[in-house]
Amino acid sequence: MCLFQILLFFIIRVYAQMHFRLHTTAAYYPIAPSTTEQYAATAFMRSISRLYPCAWCRDDFHQALKQNPVKAESREALCKWVCEQHNLINEKLGKEQFSCDMENLDRRWRGGDPRCYGDEESGVGD
Repeated sequence: MCLFQILLFFIIRVYAQMHFRLHTTAAYYPIAPSTTEQYAATAFMRSISRLYPCAWCRDDFHQALKQNPVKAESREALCKWVCEQHNLINEKLGKEQFSCDMENLDRRWRGGDPRCYGDEESGVGD
């Protein structure tokens, strides 16, 4: 395996894991988050734009945040914001866009045992 293939494999693996975490974090974000939760969600996204292991991805995400700041005022706002950011990346990669409709997002990203994700206030089971 050449260095390019190793790097490409690493980037794809890291990206796949990261986008899963971003989408599922948004999917289980509170419907009506507190100011502290909104701050934490925004800080989390900003941290990724500074610490992501792929320099090109990190810089691109950092610039995207400047143009379109995190929307963390509700679960729906954050879910759609993450989806829109993901679609910007898909567009750059020539990949298909994903529908940012909440029904589609919930079907894709809200799965697993509800005990892992909180209570009724978080929107689990809606």
